[in-house]
Amino acid sequence: MAGTSELASGLTESPAPGAPKHPITSEALPDELVAEIFTRYLPPYPSFPPWVGPGSPTHLLGVCRVWRAIALNTPSLWRAIHVESIDRKDIETAHLWLKRSGSSLLALQIVTVYHNPLASTATTARSPDTAAELSHPLVQELLANRWRWEYVDWDLSEPMIASFAAAPVPNLVHLSLGTVRRPPLAPRTQVLRLTECERLRAVNLWNVAVDNTSFAVGQLTTLTIINVDSCYQCMKVLEAARNLVECRLYIRPRALTRNRSFDFDSLDGYLVEVPRLETLVFEDITTPSQDWLARLVVPSLRRLAVSCELLDTRDVNDSAIASLWSGCRGMIGIRSTTSRVIRSRVG
Repeated sequence: MAGTSELASGLTESPAPGAPKHPITSEALPDELVAEIFTRYLPPYPSFPPWVGPGSPTHLLGVCRVWRAIALNTPSLWRAIHVESIDRKDIETAHLWLKRSGSSLLALQIVTVYHNPLASTATTARSPDTAAELSHPLVQELLANRWRWEYVDWDLSEPMIASFAAAPVPNLVHLSLGTVRRPPLAPRTQVLRLTECERLRAVNLWNVAVDNTSFAVGQLTTLTIINVDSCYQCMKVLEAARNLVECRLYIRPRALTRNRSFDFDSLDGYLVEVPRLETLVFEDITTPSQDWLARLVVPSLRRLAVSCELLDTRDVNDSAIASLWSGCRGMIGIRSTTSRVIRSRVG
């Protein structure tokens, strides 16, 4: 109880010289002020407090009846929820925190990929049981509260992606989704769709199919897509991302091979302008691509990291990247996977 004792002592310690003869104790403070003190006792939202112990709202319940009543009637104390697995004992605690959070907006860090413990073979055991995941009471409760999502970091099975389109997410600001890794040539079966996501500003996707109609791409400031399936579709996403400031892309190793039938060179004058982009990362490209860099117009670019394969050579070629940073302002760092760094001042 050390953390709570320190919190309480700050409210009841001896008055300084000249202070009122009868100092205000914690019991005399308005409930609203105590609730604010409790909020500041927790990690700053949207960080996740522990279930129990110092730094947890649960820790406040054992001090006294007054503090317990205030904590239980302050929904914002219970709005940041972290669940490592849906087959762990802390699922009941997650349900309880969701209930106590009332109508507060939520920060969620959830892993709901469910692996059948009764699977008879190793191959089956490694495959997620989507039916069990979707029907799990916690998953159903989370989906029923989509309108409360604000910060969401969710590891789930790929078929679960379809459930995101069923209802609007009007308060969602930050979304991170990751699915079970698929073999390089396995096609995506679900494309992410979000509706009424006016507040969305940051999206991070791992093994999740996306296109330029998946959500309001034009309002994003940060975008990360790991394991992109289609080079062309990736360019179409960037074409719609007019307000993007930071972008990180990783092309799946065989995506380029599957899309060789599409030739960027056949589109004379095809350019993609991302006017506000300051940081761009293309990484782990394992197959030389077509002329991506020459198609990008990024006048605000200040930081660039690329895999050397993207330049079709292990030696970073100044002429190959000149078209990318032509007209950019300030200092740009060009980093390849060979750890060679080139710095060039652009006027």
